Amino acid sequence: MVNDDKNIEDEIDLKLKTKTLYGKIKEILKEREKVIIELRFGLNGDKPKTQNQIAKMMRYIKKLCFKNRE
Repeated sequence: MVNDDKNIEDEIDLKLKTKTLYGKIKEILKEREKVIIELRFGLNGDKPKTQNQIAKMMRYIKKLCFKNRE
């Protein structure tokens, strides 16, 4: 019974810390930085991406942006 209470406390604590972290991410980071962090650690619900995968994605997005400017 004591162990169950501890698990519930830990779960609530983790949820509160996670909510605080998301708030700070949105508050402090620029949009590009936020996207990179979300992709790297899977914070958007997807599987975490490697640095190489993110770099390829960002280069592709950059190319699309320049293409749309023309």
